[in-house]
Formats: sequence, structure tokens, C-alpha cells
Amino acid sequence: MNSNRTEAGRKDSVYTKIWNAPVPNKAKTTAWRILKGRLATCENLIKRNVINLSVEANCFLCATQTETLEHLLFTCPKTDEIWCDFLGWIGKKTALHRSTNAHFRAFTSLGSKADVQFLTGTWICIVWSIWKERNNCKFNQGTWNIQKIVAEIKTRIWSWKLAFKMQSPSLDSKDFFSNSGILG
Repeated sequence: MNSNRTEAGRKDSVYTKIWNAPVPNKAKTTAWRILKGRLATCENLIKRNVINLSVEANCFLCATQTETLEHLLFTCPKTDEIWCDFLGWIGKKTALHRSTNAHFRAFTSLGSKADVQFLTGTWICIVWSIWKERNNCKFNQGTWNIQKIVAEIKTRIWSWKLAFKMQSPSLDSKDFFSNSGILG
């Protein structure tokens, strides 16, 4: 029984961080749906009988594996490049979990307590941006360009930092948009 409370407490903490994050509500909602496993990935659409197995279920980005939530956001070679880039950007070298909740907890604990709000906002921005870009490629014939996506994510984080007064490392815009470890 105690382990159930601990697990429930951990999940509540994850959701509290999401809902308290200084980011737009649409990004929070997407992050919450991700943590609940509720995004409309091919795997989830098959489970819900929205599409059938005869429809292409492979990841739209790499076409090598079934598009599960964890694959699309964390282990697809295309999205893994984004996570690696951002780990370098914040100055951390670590392996991140493949489980959604564990990934969130690991990423948001990479810095000091003062960095948690910034790391939470950054995680939300990355997953939201990956989902938006995946949909743009799938439904609007957009192209997957890592450098463009990373630049857009950094710009989005900077604008959220200013608009929502996100606590973050004290950096000017030049340092913020650099490619070196901003958390030191």
C-alpha cells in the first residue's frame, strides 16, 4: 500500500509541475496528454480502433518502428537528435529514460532546484514542438529539419521565458542562443 502512495505522489508531483509551468496552456495540455499516454500516435489510434492494422503504423519520421508515444518522442533517431542537442545546450551528459514519466522526472532534475521551472518548461517545449512538427510533416507535407526545429524550440523557450517570467539561468539572448552548456 505504501508503494502505491509513493507512486501516486510521484505522478501528482509530475502533473503539478506540468500545470504550474510558466508556459502556454495548449503546451501544458499536450504535455499532460503525453504523460497520460493520450496522444493520437498510430499505436493509440489502433488501440482505439480509429485506424486498423492495414494502415501504415510505422513512425512517420523514421519509418523503422511502430509509432508509439515513447518511440516518437524519445527513441526515434530523428527526435533523439533533438534531445542530444538540448542536453548539450544545457551542459549535461546523461542517458535519458525511455518511459515518459521517468524521462520527464530525469530531465527536470538535471539542474539545481532553481533550474526545475526552466527545465520543466524546456521539456514541455521540446515534446510539444516535436508533436507539432510531426503533425506538420504528416498532414502538411512539411520537412523535418533538425537545425530549424532546435532553433524554433530555443526561440519558443526564450519567448515563454519573457512572457511568463520563467525562472531560468541569468543569460542575455546571445548566451541563451549559444550552443554551449547554459546550466554549467
